[in-house]
Amino acid sequence: MLEKKLNELLAGVEYISLAATDYRGRPAVTPKFLFKTENNFLYVADFAANNTFKTIKKHSRVSLPVMDEETLIAYQVNGTAAVIKEQDKDFEELLGLLKEKEVSFSVRRIIEGIRNEKTHLHFEMAFPKKFRILKIKIEEIIEILPNGKLVRERI
Repeated sequence: MLEKKLNELLAGVEYISLAATDYRGRPAVTPKFLFKTENNFLYVADFAANNTFKTIKKHSRVSLPVMDEETLIAYQVNGTAAVIKEQDKDFEELLGLLKEKEVSFSVRRIIEGIRNEKTHLHFEMAFPKKFRILKIKIEEIIEILPNGKLVRERI
């Protein structure tokens, strides 16, 4: 049940925060470009590749918060992250999908900027030369209702 609500919410999300304990044991939260959700997995592009890569190698447990601003219902998604490597069978397909998302995101920003007479410092999103694709297996979803009630669902 929570999984369906979460997927509907994530369909409109471009960036999501990823919280983890870094390789030195410090808490770390960084924004990631969410480009695919499928079954119980989230796929994100990590443009701060070096630090997150070290973190995931040592501590693969991650948490991702997301909030529906219409309903004020929030979700905490807990799971395990892995780095998709260039030699992995899904890498090329995921890279192609990521590039498509990059183009559509940039085009939408340009159109919205023109339509709203908005100036952006950067209209387009460009891949840094160094990035990683992370695959996050969802293991638990916690729904946080506006009254503070928590609803947990293990996946």
